[in-house]
Amino acid sequence: MLVLSSDTKSRSLTAVSCSSNPVHDSSIYTPSIRGGIETGGVTLSRPAKFRYLLRGLTASEVPAWTYFCASCFSYKDNPPPASYFARHYHNDPQKDCSLIRVAFKLKDGDNEGLGQEVEEIVSSVRIFLRTVSNGNDQPIRAAGIGEVCTSSNHRRQGLAGALLSDALRIVDHLNIPLSMLHAAPEFRPNYEKVGFRSVRSAWTAAPFRISSEGGMGEVRDLDLSDNNISLVLANIHRTYSESRLFGCIVRSDEYWQQYLPQELGTALVGLHIEGTIVGYMSLMYRSGRYQLREFGADLTKITTSQALRRMLLSAIRALGEPEADIGGTTIQQELLLPQMVWEEVKSEGHDKERDCHVSFDLDRAIEANDDGWMWRGDKGQKPEWDGTRRCTIWPSDNF
Repeated sequence: MLVLSSDTKSRSLTAVSCSSNPVHDSSIYTPSIRGGIETGGVTLSRPAKFRYLLRGLTASEVPAWTYFCASCFSYKDNPPPASYFARHYHNDPQKDCSLIRVAFKLKDGDNEGLGQEVEEIVSSVRIFLRTVSNGNDQPIRAAGIGEVCTSSNHRRQGLAGALLSDALRIVDHLNIPLSMLHAAPEFRPNYEKVGFRSVRSAWTAAPFRISSEGGMGEVRDLDLSDNNISLVLANIHRTYSESRLFGCIVRSDEYWQQYLPQELGTALVGLHIEGTIVGYMSLMYRSGRYQLREFGADLTKITTSQALRRMLLSAIRALGEPEADIGGTTIQQELLLPQMVWEEVKSEGHDKERDCHVSFDLDRAIEANDDGWMWRGDKGQKPEWDGTRRCTIWPSDNF
């Protein structure tokens, strides 16, 4: 067992471990008291009401955890259901239930945690095991931090901070050199305190019009359950994204075949030329605009601009959008795409005969950067990489 106690002078948590592997540790956590409860430097006037047991989940506890996460995020405009968290866990080839670190409220009367009788999950942090690209064909092991949430009745007790410290201790123990997470602006200062730094992911919002369809090759729906298709797309992704971007998730065959099919569903299309897949695309629709969720092109056979313009209408239709039927009308919308992709679209120009009638308004395109991705280097050090490489994580890899 790991015993966590509060140091009232430094307002920090100190840990004494009886295990050589922190993944298997459990902890008893009590908010500190000195004229109130100190939680991350904030002093509350009420006395401590609860004690908590911090540990990793067992497999039988995962279903309850998915419902807990869904309840915590129910305030969102489009709240993720419990099935979302279950899908992300069960389809992950590197899932490990012990890396879901949670706080249980101890039952009344178990003040020392000796019986470890728990009532409910009240806080959560999950560690995702990933590999990311550095844009130079040297993949880096990384730990994603996600599903960070606390029950409304147990907030401002320092639980999320205690679980995050526990998770980072495990990451360091596993000798994983990079950690990453995505945070809203109001939470970023908290993560900066433990060594995370924001790294801009450059995106562009570009207005476009589609006035007709057609062009080179044939666009078809893709089924990632077909191993032959997933292998072709994996090769394109490796050369188009992994070799040119920093932070891009390096995908194993299992990841392509187990995880991505459930994330993308039927909203994935591919461009075939002479019987060969030379590009693929998937879109999502949010905040009144389309966003590239997945994109890749075999640049030995087609340009980025040609592939994007040729597949755009089919990708919109794959989302089930009724307005995507061209019948004497014009689709006018906005597309959010990585800056790397946008710069290639601009530089390569537009061939109406080959690309079909998709046009972008170059003068009205604007930056729509994402500063939410944060990175932490080995044991809290500032992460290092080649700054000339773009940092991009495709939305289908989000956690």
